[in-house]
Amino acid sequence: MSKRLRLGICCVLFFAGYLPLTVKAFGADVQENATPVRKTSPAPQENATKRSQSKPDGVLANAATAAAAAADTASAAANAADAAAKAALSALDAINSILPPSQRHPHPSSVPVPAPAKEKALPSVSEQSPDQPPVIEPQPLESFSQGFETSSRLGENGDATKFLAPEQQTLVGLVGKFELPVFVDTGGEFVKSLPGDAEIGGEAAAPLGETNLDESVSAGRSFSRESLAAKARVEQAQAQTGQAFGLLLPSASVRASNGDETSTPSVALGDDGQPISSETHSRKDLTFTVRQPLFDLPSYFDWQRRKVVEQARAESHRVTDGDAYLATSNSYLSLVSTRIQADLTREFEVQLKDLLTYIEKRARAGAASGSDMDRVRARSQAAMSARLEYESAHAAAGIEFVRLTNVVPRMVRLPEPDAIGGAQMPDSLGHAVAAAMTTNPEIASLAAEVQAARIDKSAAKGRYLPRLDVEYSDNKSLHAGGDTDPDGQRDQRIMLVLNASLFNGGSDYQYNNERSARYSELKYRMDDQRRRIVQELSSNYATLASIRERITVGYRELASISMAADAMSKRMFSGNQSLLDLLDVYDRHYQARARLVELHIREMTTITQIVRLVKGTPEMIGVLPVPAAPEADKPSKDLSGSQIHVEPMVYASSGHVKE
Repeated sequence: MSKRLRLGICCVLFFAGYLPLTVKAFGADVQENATPVRKTSPAPQENATKRSQSKPDGVLANAATAAAAAADTASAAANAADAAAKAALSALDAINSILPPSQRHPHPSSVPVPAPAKEKALPSVSEQSPDQPPVIEPQPLESFSQGFETSSRLGENGDATKFLAPEQQTLVGLVGKFELPVFVDTGGEFVKSLPGDAEIGGEAAAPLGETNLDESVSAGRSFSRESLAAKARVEQAQAQTGQAFGLLLPSASVRASNGDETSTPSVALGDDGQPISSETHSRKDLTFTVRQPLFDLPSYFDWQRRKVVEQARAESHRVTDGDAYLATSNSYLSLVSTRIQADLTREFEVQLKDLLTYIEKRARAGAASGSDMDRVRARSQAAMSARLEYESAHAAAGIEFVRLTNVVPRMVRLPEPDAIGGAQMPDSLGHAVAAAMTTNPEIASLAAEVQAARIDKSAAKGRYLPRLDVEYSDNKSLHAGGDTDPDGQRDQRIMLVLNASLFNGGSDYQYNNERSARYSELKYRMDDQRRRIVQELSSNYATLASIRERITVGYRELASISMAADAMSKRMFSGNQSLLDLLDVYDRHYQARARLVELHIREMTTITQIVRLVKGTPEMIGVLPVPAAPEADKPSKDLSGSQIHVEPMVYASSGHVKE
């Protein structure tokens, strides 16, 4: 509705109410002035003299003509008011069709119109002016056919609340419910297409009636293939540690041999009593040996290094477990947010469709322009496109959720910050950085690798040293050297064995250089990782503060736009509000709610990232210190020159090495 039409309707309503009263007062005044003239008319001579001076008959005629014209104008104004009232009723009917039945406003059976002015004791029309047009009586208006609604949101108790901002500034308070239905792999095509492997427990995805964020994260962490693979690598490292330790323990071996031997000369004597110069005979040997290393520095350092590598693999398991926690949380939040956004967009789309239907009716009646109709149609099509996009994103989020958790839920509970570790998040950036330097899984893993590389450097230098063993052997030989004794020969020895490598072509020297370069590489990587953690924590804490401030401002905006939408909806009853302005208010109200949903999801996503950076996963388990290498007691000086020492940690749970 244009500004000119609104101004015209206001003027018509004003004249329709006040002009008849003006005409009535004017007619009464004319009647009072005309009656005494007739009753007290003087003699004809006096009348002639007075007419020549004042001409009262002409004045009365002019007054009567003006009164008739005023009455005609009042009748026309009443007809215009009738038309304006009909237009207002049509607008009321159209807006009623947009809103839910609980908010439709009832309409009266008829609209009161100004009563026609009663005839006064004025000179008759035939006496005053035979050419005066007749007075047109106003016709009664038709009754309303529909009520005019305002946009509303139905609460859980079934009562409609008009544009009310939620009391609680939470996602649950904003949506108005605690759980939502989700559409996860509704056709079952994804679950049917998943390959199964019985060797690794590839069970099919299980349907689930309802789930929450805690249960989903637990399912994702226990089902994560990356986490299970990292756990298998931990078991590999444990086995390798056992292998390295076994090289330091006693070893026993048995050696048996049987075959032909040619002895030149033979210990057997010939007929002449001299040793046979050459003889081929059968020989059997049986050897039992027990060896215990006494000094084997490379093997000892390798055992120490393997223990720290085992710790590094456990920290890598923490990394993958934290990644599973982060991925599952983000998938759950994406599943919830896309469902909420799709529902909000669908509500807005229905409002726009109904409003478009109303404006099309007005356009056919000539009360609205084609550009207004095209504008609403474009907005409706944009809302439909947004809804389809959210539904597509919801379907994709559902497929990802099934892949990560191996469950197919039908209902999900709306998440809260405490459910993703918000209560365990450090309250400041300084505390978060201090905690991350000791408990972040990436830093702990690199710290363990640095410690292992330091031990490996010592092991490389140990290759220059000899190896000392104690050895017991029991050898029994039959026909050794051509001996003809049927009992053979038996030798038992207990000996110290010294092995030393004097020259290996420089391979030991190059191996030592390799281990030193590896140690420097890991030091650089750990320093870079620390800087990355500080950067990401700083960014996330700044983002979280901004998001929470925006949430506060967003709820103020929602409260203001709700009040404006409610007031503008009420003004639609009197026809004093533009429909396009109402459309803009609806759009702003929808955008405010959608923006708050996005901010709540981003807040929880940021909290998840902070917890992931600080602790890996929300819960913290008992901490066991890693056995230190010979140089580990000294704080290592990082490449930036500052004294930093990170104590690697082991987290044990349920009998397994847990990050």
